[in-house]
Amino acid sequence: MKKIQLLILAVALIFLSINSHTLTYAEEATDKLQWDIYGKVVFDGFYTSTSEVNDKPGLGRLDRFDYNLSTLSRLGVNLQYGKFEGAVEFGTSHDSIIRLLYAQYNFDNGGDLVIGQAGNIAFYNFGQMSNGQNALIDYGTLNDVRRPMIKYGMHGFNIAVISGIGLDIMGSDYSVEYFNGTDDGIIANINKASGAEAFMFEWLPRFELSYDITSRIFNGVVFASYAPYIIKSKNEGGNYKNYSINTFSVGLGGQFDIGKAYIQMSAYYGMNLTLTSMLTNTLSPEITVEGVNNKVKVKNVESAGGAIGFGYVINDMFTPQIGAGFSSSFGGPIRCNDDAWAVYANVIIQANQWLAIAPEIAFIDQMYDGNGNKQGNQVTIGVDVEIKF
Repeated sequence: MKKIQLLILAVALIFLSINSHTLTYAEEATDKLQWDIYGKVVFDGFYTSTSEVNDKPGLGRLDRFDYNLSTLSRLGVNLQYGKFEGAVEFGTSHDSIIRLLYAQYNFDNGGDLVIGQAGNIAFYNFGQMSNGQNALIDYGTLNDVRRPMIKYGMHGFNIAVISGIGLDIMGSDYSVEYFNGTDDGIIANINKASGAEAFMFEWLPRFELSYDITSRIFNGVVFASYAPYIIKSKNEGGNYKNYSINTFSVGLGGQFDIGKAYIQMSAYYGMNLTLTSMLTNTLSPEITVEGVNNKVKVKNVESAGGAIGFGYVINDMFTPQIGAGFSSSFGGPIRCNDDAWAVYANVIIQANQWLAIAPEIAFIDQMYDGNGNKQGNQVTIGVDVEIKF
């Protein structure tokens, strides 16, 4: 039933976009407000064979076939009126159907100011389709997010202040694994000892910087991010005492163009990156609130990774690609390095201006988690279909 509903939604997206596009140009002819309605529907179908892992002994390889309407499907409109721009974009994610909702003002000096829900700037990812079209995220690249923010850019330099989220934990004796509201994974392991009266975990704004590099043969970005978090615990006098936990990242990424060939690369280093959902497939920092004076102890997790890819544009229709990435997390509660790597090969077949098909084969090895448990590997083969309008 869910598959049928998603299919109906996809057809509706195409229908609305085609009919809306027809109206767009008629409006532009008589109105100073310019707008452009766009969209795409993404389907994927992949067969995955997963190896036996330690926590599921005796099961052998687990095989499955999944086909979905990707959460990358979208329908949006770009608006422009004089020096003002904006965008509203809807998607199919179960977490939030609003992907983008922002306004932008373009200054005469070449700068621009963005206010609203937009994409962050401290990342560079690329690569495989079968990882939920999530590129090599968690296997050598960092995740990108869309959140309310204020962003300013000028001549390649960009700075963004991004909203955080908050969590209040009240009670006397428990442990909790806090999720970030999605299926991505745990972002904080919080252990609270008996006698701890109250505890609050507050997200402050996240800061990001980036510099866009543009040249004849290389286009890329150098980036950094920092986000402080305040942990409050109530002491014996009934007053809250603040403790801090920090997360940061530095990295770079880009693409070299050499004739019809191109090389993509990315590298990063950071700490506690699950707190900002930049990484989702590793252990999180461990936060312990002791019963005596509610003293807080934090064990930080460091992470590093990198990826490289190669592609060749044979003609307007065929572009084969290969790539690989590796990530590692260490320190804090991790007893042994939490490593993972992936490799992929695909071909982007641009059938026409609105239809692209990408068959792919990929291999992911989760290696060992931070507790030394083998996590197994998987082989995925299938196809990604994208319809643009």
